[in-house]
Amino acid sequence: MATLTKSELADRILEHIGVKAAGQGALAEDSNAIQEAIDSAHARLRREGKVKFVTSLIPEWAWTPLRDYVAAEVASMFGVIVEHSDDLVRVTNHGEDYEYSIRQYIRNGAVCRLDN
Repeated sequence: MATLTKSELADRILEHIGVKAAGQGALAEDSNAIQEAIDSAHARLRREGKVKFVTSLIPEWAWTPLRDYVAAEVASMFGVIVEHSDDLVRVTNHGEDYEYSIRQYIRNGAVCRLDN
């Protein structure tokens, strides 16, 4: 089974957000910042029980999800605006969406109705 190191994943993240071109070397400060973000994301995911691997041996199945997860987190550090996938867009009637949100707040006791 193929694995990546944290340094290799950092390079892929920098390529993914357009900070460096494929095959081009990364600046040490950029790579270090990304590797810190990988450590932070990995620690969160590990606490939640979602990953069991170490960052020195990242399994192939985790490459893209972890790349995207960390890239979304660090992109703004490099002035990159991350666009959300069209697959995640939900078309709604904003009035209905607002009413639904209010009903959820009331049901969960987060707000009280003053017209009762």
